[in-house]
Amino acid sequence: AAQRLPARFTVTGVAQGDVLNLRERPSASARILGTLQPGATGVEVLETTPDGRWGLVPLRERGAWASMRFLS
Repeated sequence: AAQRLPARFTVTGVAQGDVLNLRERPSASARILGTLQPGATGVEVLETTPDGRWGLVPLRERGAWASMRFLS
């Protein structure tokens, strides 16, 4: 079943001392615009890419992309 968005998520699977990168485009090679800490809660996802692998999170005016693999 498709996830109802927007919805709030928790950062999971990110090691302590590491961060989840928020990127300019839905690509692991895209420029990093910000980060989320391991265990961060209440992370809003506005939409996902058609394949569901990346989620758009609010960041400043434009938003940034996070890997959905690390959001539950």
